[in-house]
Amino acid sequence: MLQTGKDFKRIYAIESERKLLLEAKDNVAMLPMDKRNKIEFYHSLLGDDPENLIDEILKDKEVSLIKMDIEGAELAALKGAKKIIERQMPVLAICVYHNREDLVEIPHVINSDY
Repeated sequence: MLQTGKDFKRIYAIESERKLLLEAKDNVAMLPMDKRNKIEFYHSLLGDDPENLIDEILKDKEVSLIKMDIEGAELAALKGAKKIIERQMPVLAICVYHNREDLVEIPHVINSDY
């Protein structure tokens, strides 16, 4: 998103691994202040557990794009974003190559549940 040069309102980055979260924060610290101030970080293991739902983490946020590449946890995390997806209809960029079933299952869940 940042490399496109397009402006954005906010980026909400959710990372489960503390080391990667700190690296991301270090990288963002090098951005110009106007971009840096629009990025919020959350430390959470996404899934369908009530404590780790995207719906809960971002419940009061405006979401226009959800991008997931979370090493096979995409389906559970997608299910945990059901309310946001139904209400706000963000663009979805979801990886489907981590699990064989995801290539079929993720589009099926999106098309049937939302």
